[in-house]
Amino acid sequence: MPDEDHSRDASIELYADGSFCHEAAYGAWAFRVPALNLEGVGSSEGRTVTRFELLGVLKGLKAMTSAGRWEMPIEVISGCDSTVNLIKLLCEGRPLRKPQQYRDMGDLVPRLQAILEDRQIHARRYAGGSLHHQECHRNAHRRLREEIGSKPGMFYYCRSAITT
Repeated sequence: MPDEDHSRDASIELYADGSFCHEAAYGAWAFRVPALNLEGVGSSEGRTVTRFELLGVLKGLKAMTSAGRWEMPIEVISGCDSTVNLIKLLCEGRPLRKPQQYRDMGDLVPRLQAILEDRQIHARRYAGGSLHHQECHRNAHRRLREEIGSKPGMFYYCRSAITT
């Protein structure tokens, strides 16, 4: 019997993480796609850590689009239950149960919906052990520390965010 082709069963892993300072309403995101040697980090204003977790996912998916790599399923790995649940709900075409919970991400949800329509994407909660996810976490946290450290007013409010 010939060897079976399991290439369709494989998926590309996208790790995403965010870091956030509630007092300054500022956060950072990071993503990593080891199979494609892609990673990125950024920061902006926002009101919830979930926004930055989701930004990590969206920026990672956009980088994969730019690299032209959509032929394989994508496994999104996030440490944020809200992000994982949002992706699962949207993939299943179900309505958001508590839309007010996603108010800070109103501009991001439609972008995610558009991506999910054309792609095979699955999401799961980070359960530990991955050096790739740990590096995403460090990158997001480092970016937040850099941003907070460069703005004296933010530094005062977010001292705990930059020392942990």
